[in-house]
This record gives sequence, C-alpha cells and structure tokens, in this order.
Amino acid sequence: MKDVKSNVLNTGLMNILAMVVLYLVSYTLLKEIAFSTQTTGGTLLILLIGAVPAFLWLSFFYALDRKEPEPVSMVVAAFAAGMIGEIVFGELFGGTLFRLSTWIINANALPFVHLLFSRALIPALAIYFTVRYLFYPASEFNELVDGLMYGAFVGTGYAFLLGMKEVFAASQVSLYFLVFSLLVRLAIFAALGALVGYYFGEARLKKKAREGFFLVSLVISVAVFVLYAVLDSRFQMSLSTSTDLISVALTLVFSVIILAVVFVLIQRSLRRDESRKAKPLPFSLDTVSVVTLAVFLLAGLGVRLAVEGDRTFSGPDGDVSFRVPASYQFIGDERSVLSFKTNLPGERHPLFLRVVIQEGGLGPVPGGLQGVQGRQEEDQVAGYRLSLREYNRTLEADDMSGRRYDVHVYEYTAQKQGRKVIVTIESPTPTFPRHYGLTAKILKSLSKEA
Repeated sequence: MKDVKSNVLNTGLMNILAMVVLYLVSYTLLKEIAFSTQTTGGTLLILLIGAVPAFLWLSFFYALDRKEPEPVSMVVAAFAAGMIGEIVFGELFGGTLFRLSTWIINANALPFVHLLFSRALIPALAIYFTVRYLFYPASEFNELVDGLMYGAFVGTGYAFLLGMKEVFAASQVSLYFLVFSLLVRLAIFAALGALVGYYFGEARLKKKAREGFFLVSLVISVAVFVLYAVLDSRFQMSLSTSTDLISVALTLVFSVIILAVVFVLIQRSLRRDESRKAKPLPFSLDTVSVVTLAVFLLAGLGVRLAVEGDRTFSGPDGDVSFRVPASYQFIGDERSVLSFKTNLPGERHPLFLRVVIQEGGLGPVPGGLQGVQGRQEEDQVAGYRLSLREYNRTLEADDMSGRRYDVHVYEYTAQKQGRKVIVTIESPTPTFPRHYGLTAKILKSLSKEA
C-alpha cells in the first residue's frame, strides 16, 4: 500500500510539473505564435494542443483513485458526456430555449440573472444531471470516491468544450491564451465537478437516504458554481490572460484552494471505504431531479418571455414612437437615423437596425433595384406601400479592433400620405428570417401612433 501511495504521489507531481512546464514554454517561447481558426490546419492544431491540458487533468484525477481506478473507457465516456452536457444545457437550453444571448443586452434583464444562469445554474445542473443519470447507475460506480472522480471527469469535458467554443469565436488565437485558459478553466471545472459528485458516492452506497444525498449534492453544486460565477465576473477567473496581477493571483489562489479541498475529500473517501460489488441500477426518476429540472426550465422560459416582449421606443424629440423587440438596444440618433443593435445566437457580429422617418413632401419610392441579388419586392403593410432592396456592404467590427466584415442589407422603403419610412437591417447572415416581420411591426405601430 505504501508503494501505491508513493506511485500516486509521484504521478500527481509529474502531472503538475508537466502543466507548469507547458505554461512556462507557452509564455516564454510561444507567446507570439497565433493560429487561425478559419483554416483546417489551424483548427486541427488548436484541437491537438488544447487536448494536452485536458489529458493532463484527466490523468491527474485518474491517478488519485489508487484503490480501484475506473476503467479507461469510463473516463473517456465521462469526458465525452461532459461535452454533451454542455451542448444540451448550454446550447439547447441556454441558447435555443432560453436565448441567453438576448438577456444581457436588454435593459429589462438584470445582469445578475444572466450571470446566474450562464455561469452557475447551467454548468452546475449539466454536471449534476450527467453524473446522476449516466454514471451513478453504472456497476463501475462502487466506491464512495467514484462520485468525486466522475464529477471531475465530466467537469473536465464540459470545460474543454466551453473553452473551445470561446477560442473558435475569435478569428485567431495565441498559443499562450489557448494553453493558459484551458489549464485554468479545466482545473476549476474539474474541481467544481468533483464537489458536485461528492455526495453521489454516499447515495450509491446508502440507498435509504439517497434523495437526501441528491438534494445535498444539488445544493452544493449550485452554491460552488454561484461562488465561482461571482468571482469570475469580478476577476475574470475563467480565462484571464490579463496583466492584472490581482486577477491572476486570485485565479491561482482559488484554483489551488478548490483543488486542495477536492484532494482532501478524495483521500478521506478512500480511507473510509473499500470497493464493493455493485449492480447496474435501472433508470428511474427521483423527486429532486424532476422538481429541479422543472423549476429550471420554467424560470428560464419566464425570464425569456419577460426579456423578449416588445417595447415602445420614443424618438429623442418625442414626436414619433414605434415598437421593437426588447432584445434590441438603442445605440444612437445621428442625422435623424435611429440605430439599434442586437446579437443573433451563434453569430460573432451584431445585427443592426436603422430607422429613418421623414414627414412632409415626399419623393417617389425607389423603383429599380441596384443590388447584388437583382430582386425587388413590393407589398402593402398598414397602409404603406413597401419596397425592398437587397445588397451587400462592409462594416467595421464593433469591438474597436479595426477589423471589417461583410453584411447583407435589407432596405425597406415605405411610403404613404405625408410620411416616408426607411428601415434598414444589416445582418451578418444573408438568411436572416425575421427582417420582413420586424419591418411590418414597426410600420404597424407607427400607423397606430399616427
């Protein structure tokens, strides 16, 4: 047993040393090297290099389970399940169902609500439900320590995919940013995932009180992720490559503390219990899971409905008003052009809405289309004669970086007695499906206002 403990300690120290060396090399020698996320070669290199920190953290936790290590196939499965959990909870629930991207730009949504869902509830519940329904019933789950292990493996997979998504959202990424962000993020999420899974070991081996242990695990998972979210929002703990020494120092301190807590819990679990024979459990729902998922879905949809409701916008001079979706943010009035913007899910650049309203003597509606598409449409909406012109143009990126990107422009010109309205929608995607409905909404509300 002494030799086993020594081997475990040596393996853990070697992993930590490898991570330190990887970080120092990337910081001193490779800091100026950047890979493009727009090319096949750059994508493959990013994935290959990004897999190194993931492997080091997986092997670090795998080595700590010295009595009966989990099968390698289960470790790989847990890592993959963590990525699937991020897709289901982050993309399906957070992106598609709740449309989290619209919350933060809307004045009707408190920033804390977006923070609570995106950085606390979604990752906490993703790891919780993944461990509970994919690994808790498995026959390999036969030790108190296994909840910690599977939580760590699932948390590593979740963090890996989350980090890759943020990396590929940029046109290029430096090697230093890639290595540092993954080392820190994977360490934090692996440790937090282990805390989520801690009481699953108790529930697996003490079945009479299993729902009580599920509830304790759920409360702990939400609490630790809320703590992480608050610290992350203040100090950029997830992927800071800032020169702010306070942020970097607190990131490292938090990582060391949370890893130390997990290490102590692992050693305590190993001392308390030998492995036992366990049979696979049949699929079954528990009250804690059902109630938690229902409250989560209802809360997310409720916030979405509150955020996405239309609101009436009044012009700076107060003489005109119209309705726009609440997710659109007013950004300025220049030369009587009212400008708004919103973010489309999955797009790097925002969608811009510009509205021009002219009163008095008006000229004819533009007849010919001079655009790339060679197509013209006319319609009648709320008493306005509506004409569409389509073309492409180039805009400056909105992140002050000086980069330029192409947008597809839908230009609606509407006219009726004494009023001309020009609605321009500049979209980063040429298939934006809601431009006609948005224009009709504005024209109908103007008709009511008139």
